[in-house]
Amino acid sequence: MDTNTFSQQMKRLDDRFKGGKKTPDSTIRLYYDVLVNIPGYAFAEVVKRIIISERNYPTPEDLLQGWRIYQIEHAEKMISEVPETDCEYCNGFGGLDVTKDGYYKFLVRCGECDNWERTIPNKRIPRWTVKQIEDAGYWIHKPAPPKKRDIQRGAIKDMIEDAFENISDEDIPF
Repeated sequence: MDTNTFSQQMKRLDDRFKGGKKTPDSTIRLYYDVLVNIPGYAFAEVVKRIIISERNYPTPEDLLQGWRIYQIEHAEKMISEVPETDCEYCNGFGGLDVTKDGYYKFLVRCGECDNWERTIPNKRIPRWTVKQIEDAGYWIHKPAPPKKRDIQRGAIKDMIEDAFENISDEDIPF
């Protein structure tokens, strides 16, 4: 994404969440370093959704999560020469949300597959295997969002049915 598009979208966020007060340039540079590989047209859509749905100024992680959702919803626009492989850790996304304390999260490229080559071309983002994450005292904060095709196949319905499979009517207090 070019800096002009990025600046325009960050100004929209400032207008919505900070009443027009400008975010410091040093913070803007940090955001840009993390978000530079998101195409401008997609970033504008992510910002639009955040402005509509959120109450607080988004973190870089919030914007990356919006980008992941955008990729799932617009899979036909995502062109890649690297084929997607099934990965139980990143669910095909290529990235993992990692945390040590449950509050501060960051993104690493999945070291268990090569899906990151398709979705996270920024090689400055570290690539860790699950063993490296655990050995360093971190844990995967949450699983990657489900693929659109999994949702279409009824994966959520199956998960709900599985959750209530062993519960009898006597176990429900109402």
